Amino acid sequence: MPALRPWENVFERKFKRARGFTTSVVVGPAGRAPWGTSGCGHREEMDTAIAYHADKYLKFLQQSLDRFQRGQALATDGSLDAAQKTEKVRTLMAETWNALIEAARCKAHRRVRRYSLRDRW
Repeated sequence: MPALRPWENVFERKFKRARGFTTSVVVGPAGRAPWGTSGCGHREEMDTAIAYHADKYLKFLQQSLDRFQRGQALATDGSLDAAQKTEKVRTLMAETWNALIEAARCKAHRRVRRYSLRDRW
């Protein structure tokens, strides 16, 4: 699934992670792009990790759903010309990517930060 490629890269390249790591990634039905991640779920990060706080986790899910729905709306919006649609899609992609980077704070997800936006979309 293309949307999970950054996380698969970490899993495949890091021997320590070969036993697995925890995170949640929201993807659309087509599986082409990630719309959000809960970031690090290590117990050492319990105080800040989204996965351990119901209010933060719900907010992460709501924000991911909102980005996905805005992407769907853009895909079907016939009122925009190509340049307008391109600009709106780029803005949404940047917002989504920034959310992914913000969530990828722990050591296990640093490689996601370096994953190029151009390579992803």
